[in-house]
Amino acid sequence: MRVLLCVGCNEYDDAKHLPPLGSAESDARRIFEALTKSDLNIYDRDQTVVLRSPTLDRVRSELSRIARSGQRIDVLTFFFAGHASVDRGSLYLCLKDSESNCLSVSALAMSEVLRLVANLQIAHTNIVLDACETGGLLVDLPVLLKRDAMGAATTPSVTFLAMAASDQQAFEDDEGGFGTQALLACIEGQHKINTIHAHLDLLEIGREVAGQFRLNPRQSPVLWGLNISAFSAFCYNPHFRSKDKTLPNFVDAEQASDIQTSIKPFIPELWAHYLKIRDEWCARSFYELIAKIISPLRQTPHIQCLLIRQLAETFVIAAQEQTDQMVVAEVFSAAGLCLMDYSVENEETDACVAELFRKAKDAAAQKLMILAEHLKADDSFLVRGVRVPYEFFYLPIRLLKILGWSAGVYLMSDESEKSEARRTFDDLLETILDHYSLSLIAISEIQSPYLAIIGAIFRESEQTERLERLLSPIYHSLAINNGRISSISLDGTKAFDYLCAKVSDELDKSPELIAQPSEFIAVCMRLSSFAGLQDVFDDMLHLLDRTTINTYLPDQFRNIGADTIESGQNYSMRIGHEIFTVAEFEQNWPTSQNIHPSGGAELHGAILASLVFPDRTPWFLIPCSA
Repeated sequence: MRVLLCVGCNEYDDAKHLPPLGSAESDARRIFEALTKSDLNIYDRDQTVVLRSPTLDRVRSELSRIARSGQRIDVLTFFFAGHASVDRGSLYLCLKDSESNCLSVSALAMSEVLRLVANLQIAHTNIVLDACETGGLLVDLPVLLKRDAMGAATTPSVTFLAMAASDQQAFEDDEGGFGTQALLACIEGQHKINTIHAHLDLLEIGREVAGQFRLNPRQSPVLWGLNISAFSAFCYNPHFRSKDKTLPNFVDAEQASDIQTSIKPFIPELWAHYLKIRDEWCARSFYELIAKIISPLRQTPHIQCLLIRQLAETFVIAAQEQTDQMVVAEVFSAAGLCLMDYSVENEETDACVAELFRKAKDAAAQKLMILAEHLKADDSFLVRGVRVPYEFFYLPIRLLKILGWSAGVYLMSDESEKSEARRTFDDLLETILDHYSLSLIAISEIQSPYLAIIGAIFRESEQTERLERLLSPIYHSLAINNGRISSISLDGTKAFDYLCAKVSDELDKSPELIAQPSEFIAVCMRLSSFAGLQDVFDDMLHLLDRTTINTYLPDQFRNIGADTIESGQNYSMRIGHEIFTVAEFEQNWPTSQNIHPSGGAELHGAILASLVFPDRTPWFLIPCSA
């Protein structure tokens, strides 16, 4: 049989030390209802129980009933929401009549529950605890880890999901416990785990729940499995689709006949990209693959939009496990950019492009707000677990990427969102200026579009002091290195070579590592006008003598995501030959090419393309005056 026991405790007799809770009972009820829906229930109806603010004897009575049933238990799922505490080497779940000063005799010890699991030889047990300090459950594991049973066929199989570490609180709001809300989002389908299994197990759900808290410093769910040798159902999978193995995971079964011809040849490539996204994300490869898939669907825009939405949503599931939290935004961005080339042909396509770009912006905004909170709590957050010496190369790029994305979110936000987006940008900028100023250096052409987007915020602003603080160390690093920054095509294997040559002042012996010409230097020259630093840059130009700078200005932006943008012009100038000052650089600017994206979606696409594919700089954001 399959047994479900949900316990939620709002009311406590010891109210002085165990204050009443607002949502524990409703959390237990909602989990109970979500797992026992008439058409989705996998638990035996006469073995499902929900208890609201019960006494210790009431819970023990229910556990005793389970133990005395005499039937083999295939699955036991135990959910608890309420107060909990680690005391004297054990985790205790507090019930209505528990007393904080004598938990050992008045609260439910998790060792008691685990002893029941071990003695009954339950095939698989799921334990979900949404309460403070429940990560301390691990101190009770010796009850299960009997030396004579370790690795034996009868060793209990258990999955634990505790919604807070042993030294953390479990938070709630009017809708319920944060952990319970995340769990319900998986059970009810708001978060998709997979589409190829009819049921989900707690281990895969727990990974998704924990991932939702990854950047939350206040609450960190703990997931642990013991003796997991086979799949064990926790709940029905609301996204289970088709038994047609030719279309796994990527499209809905009901649309299979319409798009099978288009997608079937690319199934192996899609799987390869999906499986690599957690560790080897490449936005360009993803864009090119999606572009190939949707190209034959030009005459059926409805199916084209349907397919690209589903592909984006599917890949986002894997992207959420990436360390680089901007990958979710990059998936939506790349998908929208693929479709933008078709957007002038159909209103539905226009709407789909705008929707994907909005999701990209919203995903980035959420991650950046969380990052800003992390940096407030820990100003060394960005260098935790760094790989020296590679971090000397990648940290300066990452700093400008963070600020570039934050500035991009601000530029794409509507009026109701701008104040929050600007506050996030200001918080990130201030923290980086205060604690990472030594890493604000010019190191790669990749930094070019990020810096241009950052500069766009200050374009018409009188707040030039912070822009000056940002640019000054970058200018200094350009000067002492004679403008020799790394090429945009430099891969990871060459980053160390560049650093070694830079430190030993031997970059002239390795011209293949250097950007020639440089667009980043051109961006720096342009932004010097915004910050009032023209004289500073003029004084250092002799150190950049004979350096060629380059700009590429597209004629239109509809295909701005393409690998090669054929419609546009390159403009090159050589310092010490055509130009000798910042003023001369601006005088030589091709003002006839100051072409701006038309419409909101095209504007957002051009900004996102610069963030996702940093080999294109959004000069339209920082144009020189006619």
